[in-house]
Amino acid sequence: KEMVRLQHSHSSLEQALSHSEEVCAMLEDRVRHLQEEEVQAQHIRAEELKGTLREQSQRIADLTVNLRTIKTDNSAKEEQIQSLTSALQKKNRDIQSIESSQQKREVGFE
Repeated sequence: KEMVRLQHSHSSLEQALSHSEEVCAMLEDRVRHLQEEEVQAQHIRAEELKGTLREQSQRIADLTVNLRTIKTDNSAKEEQIQSLTSALQKKNRDIQSIESSQQKREVGFE
């Protein structure tokens, strides 16, 4: 009787072990599948980030060109301003000279 009970118990334990091995194999497969999905998702995200980086690099390059153009334009405008300022100062000196000459003539007529 005891032998039958032990055989039955042994058989139950073998079935339980077999079942747990199957569950373990299924879980390992699921973990592997999830890891593969995660790797794929990371690759996709990496490609998206590369694209974003390329776009931002191009934007920086474009802004750098725009900045250089603005600096060149500003330099040209500064030169124009200096030239106009010099011309205006010369005109003012000419006006002052004419006014001074007129004052001397007026003083001479008095």
